[in-house]
Amino acid sequence: MKMLDLSIGRPSVEVKVVSSLLFEAALGLAAVTYAEIQDTLERTASEWDEISSRLTLEAQQELAYCARHNTWQALLRLLHGGDFAEIGEFLAHLDSMPMEEFRYEVLPPFGGLQEEELRRRAAAGDENACDTLIQAAAGHGFLAAYVPFVLREDSEVLKRHLLVLVESWYEAAILPKEAEWSRVLQREVTVKREMQERLSPVDFVEAALGKAYQPDPWVRRVLLVPHIAYRPWTIQADLPGTRVFYYPVSDESLYGDDDPYRPPASLVLLHKALGDENRLRLLKLLSEGERTLQELTEALELAKSTIHHHLALLRSAGLVVSNGSAYVLKPAMLEQADKQLTAFLERGRPAR
Repeated sequence: MKMLDLSIGRPSVEVKVVSSLLFEAALGLAAVTYAEIQDTLERTASEWDEISSRLTLEAQQELAYCARHNTWQALLRLLHGGDFAEIGEFLAHLDSMPMEEFRYEVLPPFGGLQEEELRRRAAAGDENACDTLIQAAAGHGFLAAYVPFVLREDSEVLKRHLLVLVESWYEAAILPKEAEWSRVLQREVTVKREMQERLSPVDFVEAALGKAYQPDPWVRRVLLVPHIAYRPWTIQADLPGTRVFYYPVSDESLYGDDDPYRPPASLVLLHKALGDENRLRLLKLLSEGERTLQELTEALELAKSTIHHHLALLRSAGLVVSNGSAYVLKPAMLEQADKQLTAFLERGRPAR
């Protein structure tokens, strides 16, 4: 059968690398309030506790509020509303936002134009639109609780919470590292922009993230936002027409490449993930085929919370992925383990 092809081919994607210590602050709040993954982060729990202890009592109360409602999501969305050079500029912008616009900006997008209109109506207080968005968010991880919270919470209360929280956290967590982390982020952006000149947009995104990337038809723009606080995790989020990846800065950007005795963070994380009997048992089970959380819990006779903790470590090391309903082993990462260790041991060794 003959076919007349009127398509315009694969849609082009604009890719941009942006960085800011304000994003670093928001992701630090995401990390410090997500207890389940703290063992998988490069920064230790004691380091997070030390930063939190420098907050005022009021700010600590706001941090607890953030932990209950994941308000760091609102902060990340608001930071995409402008090119803010420093914390004072962002705080002034946030403080002056009309309430309806504020509610609209902190709500996540759900897709096309029809959904955007729904988001606008929900921000304006339309109860039917609010109910529809709440139903749409059900079953979507953090969003299932976050969307109804944003729609039902007093917007004045939420805005004041964010103003106090981000200013306090920036002072406690970012200012002591401001000069150092600014240099790290600038090194990362410079390296990635040089890489971007040599690669196609999709290849560049894959190289930057270290994983496969499949563009969605509605995505016309990809933002790559390097971070330090949430290493080694990558966070994916959506803005209207835009996919955002908050990805960990490279070891070279963070440490420089002048110390042959410093192991790559990915190598440390890999061996940390392997260094536990129950995690090895999980890998053995998954090597036989995909398993649901319930199946893994029954097989190992451990609490779901314990299994979830071990899976988080395995996922952070790239050994396991979730396909939505079950967990799957990534044998390629295991195959790379010996190569990574050998490459580290031979780094900087004089040629014989």
